[in-house]
Amino acid sequence: MRNISKKKGFSVKIIASLATLIVISLLIFAGPVTALSLGLTGFSISDPSQGEKISTTATIDIMSEERITFDKYIELHIYGPDNMICKFNAEGGIISGCNGITIQKISGPAYDDNYEEGYAYGYGHGYGLHQGYSDGELTYKITLDTAYFEIGEYETQLKTKLSVYEYTSSKQYISICKTICNYGQCYKYCP
Repeated sequence: MRNISKKKGFSVKIIASLATLIVISLLIFAGPVTALSLGLTGFSISDPSQGEKISTTATIDIMSEERITFDKYIELHIYGPDNMICKFNAEGGIISGCNGITIQKISGPAYDDNYEEGYAYGYGHGYGLHQGYSDGELTYKITLDTAYFEIGEYETQLKTKLSVYEYTSSKQYISICKTICNYGQCYKYCP
């Protein structure tokens, strides 16, 4: 009888170990919960003549019930004949690298910098630091003055970091063209 109970105990331990291994594997492969979703719409003109101003809408959808604080800044990456990284803060203020680019925050939650002592999920004790942006969508109008860019094809993408995670938008493409006029006839040259 003792051998049967030892075998049963051994079987239970194996089953429990396998179940634990499966749960840990699922957690590892699932990865982190997405706190943000970044978006960048197509530009108002995808093949502007050099010197035209074009615009796009950038969005940062905060999908977490936590408050989000951006570790550093938000970046607009532009790759092509001219490469640049335009850095701006969550309120749309330019930080660096944005020659020929203007950014305007259109809408979104305001930054909340409350520090509330005594905060605890309904238990009446504890503390909490509740700074950052809460659920909602930050929306920006980004305008490029193409006079600041060489003619050619460009790839654009929005990026930001939270802790160790980097979030990126889909890529958008533009082709800055040159307008050539001869004898009253004008046409666009797009390389």
